[in-house]
Amino acid sequence: MDRIYVMQLVRSFQVGEISRRTFLRRATAAVGSMSAASLLLAACQPISGTPRPVVEATPSGEGVGSTDTNMTTEAGLAAGAVEYPGPDGETLTGYWARPEGDGAYPAVIVLQEWWGLNEHIMDVTRRIAAEGYVALAPDLYKGQVATEPDEA
Repeated sequence: MDRIYVMQLVRSFQVGEISRRTFLRRATAAVGSMSAASLLLAACQPISGTPRPVVEATPSGEGVGSTDTNMTTEAGLAAGAVEYPGPDGETLTGYWARPEGDGAYPAVIVLQEWWGLNEHIMDVTRRIAAEGYVALAPDLYKGQVATEPDEA
């Protein structure tokens, strides 16, 4: 369709119906949209010949973080406080939940609101895990929880 449109533009320019400037502007828009559409289609196609990376599940005792002793199991979930090393070697804390049982699960990071890692954020983390994800809510405020906006 764009090819026919460009051919019509060429014909209109040749017979003097449109100016050179109008021709160039319209032809560039048509050809540019064809190029953009071709690039988008090429980017959406799967890469053949290259296998997708497979993430292996690690046993719960060998993971990056170590879970706290108050780990709870409820309704097919394992959830509780977790400690894990930060980039500078410091120990970071958070709350995590995952479906019970072995297997590879996709992961979600749950970011807390200004009032900190409270019961609502822990509940959101558990609800995400109930949908089949490993969910981690890092404690960004290092244990501080605010109840009023002026405390944040």
